[in-house]
Amino acid sequence: MIGRLIGLISPLTGIADRLARAYEAKQNANTEAERIRADVEIEQLQARQKVLINGGKVTAVMQAAWALPFILFTWKVIVWDKIFGLGVTDGLGDNERILGQTIAGFYFLTAGAMQITRVIRR
Repeated sequence: MIGRLIGLISPLTGIADRLARAYEAKQNANTEAERIRADVEIEQLQARQKVLINGGKVTAVMQAAWALPFILFTWKVIVWDKIFGLGVTDGLGDNERILGQTIAGFYFLTAGAMQITRVIRR
């Protein structure tokens, strides 16, 4: 049950488990056909793993690009306007406010989920 939840949060975990089983199947292969089947599965899983890792980097850059304006806005309002009293910034419109809340919520929820995943793996 917990393994399935971790697999949903981090698909790389499921691939790593399947890779381990495929390597074991290759080692225990009795025929050439079984060994070839295991080799093919290992190649496919490694390709999937590589796509997930590279896609993760692209996704991280995109997430940062979406979050940056809201981070800058928040810092400007808090530090420049409130702490130093050097300016007044117009509030965000409803659409921008909702988008900002969604992005902030995503960051804090995923950070929490990743921490829970690390604890469960130990």
